[in-house]
Amino acid sequence: MSMKKLGLMTAVLASLGAGYWWYSTQESAPTAANTGANSAAPGTAVPGAAAPGTQVQGQRPQGQAQGSISQQQLNAQQALVNQLKGSIKSNQAQIDAAALELSYTKIVAPISGKLGLRKVDAGNLVQANSAEGLVTITQSSPLYVTFSIPENQLQSLRAAVAEGKPLVTEAWDRNEKQILSKGELTTLDNQIDLATGTLKLKASFKNEDDALFPNQFVNVRLNIAEKTGAITIPQDAVQYGSEGTFVFAIAEGKAVMRPLELGVVDNGRIEVRSGLQPGEQVVMQGLDRLRPGREVVLLEIDGVAQKQPEQKQPAKPNPTAQG
Repeated sequence: MSMKKLGLMTAVLASLGAGYWWYSTQESAPTAANTGANSAAPGTAVPGAAAPGTQVQGQRPQGQAQGSISQQQLNAQQALVNQLKGSIKSNQAQIDAAALELSYTKIVAPISGKLGLRKVDAGNLVQANSAEGLVTITQSSPLYVTFSIPENQLQSLRAAVAEGKPLVTEAWDRNEKQILSKGELTTLDNQIDLATGTLKLKASFKNEDDALFPNQFVNVRLNIAEKTGAITIPQDAVQYGSEGTFVFAIAEGKAVMRPLELGVVDNGRIEVRSGLQPGEQVVMQGLDRLRPGREVVLLEIDGVAQKQPEQKQPAKPNPTAQG
């Protein structure tokens, strides 16, 4: 509010003399250094003004009981007090309106994240509701990863979700050699994509170390269950035929075809529910030339090269001497 009006109000009420209505202020008369609404900080009270919402304190004069002043004069002074109280509220409203206008000069980001390349520079003209905006902000913590699973794994996934336990999700790099971050599965899509036969899932990663970058390609591993004592083989060893899935096992140095019942796949290995015994060896290479009963030469076992048997060279005939 204007300090000039407050000073006028104090002078008018003081001219009534002792024993009449008076107005109490917290500070002395305003100075030139703090006069005017423009000098007041937004949201602060003007020096010398009553705080918003407070009542002006008054005293009933002693002279009224003795008939020193008329009732009409008393009512006029009371009306003046009420009028000046309204002026205080009006001026405070002007200060609040100016503070609101000042806040429009600042642009505050609605979220925290990574800033892209700015689209305007200082001094460029900008327009309200521009489609391009000033800059693009991409949220990076938390970060969400969308991936898909085949529909034949849907039932096992839904059973794991129904248990109510958080499902750990891992994000690996493109070559699947380094784990980047760990998160949790958050959302399943409501329908299967007919074009691909897959279901979309979404996982949340805190990404506090900023290991993941927006739109980065990652390989996702979702752990829905843990099994102990399961038999697993490399996925490349599994063959598919008209009678189902099978592998070539090695028994007494010869190839044997074993039909299999397969389970879940994890990190390049597949679970064998039936058809193989623990410790049996399966053939990985040369499968196109292999038939049941043919001899098998072991090149390596679990990545370890095996010593190959020496092949006997055919005997060369001795030259005959001619006489």
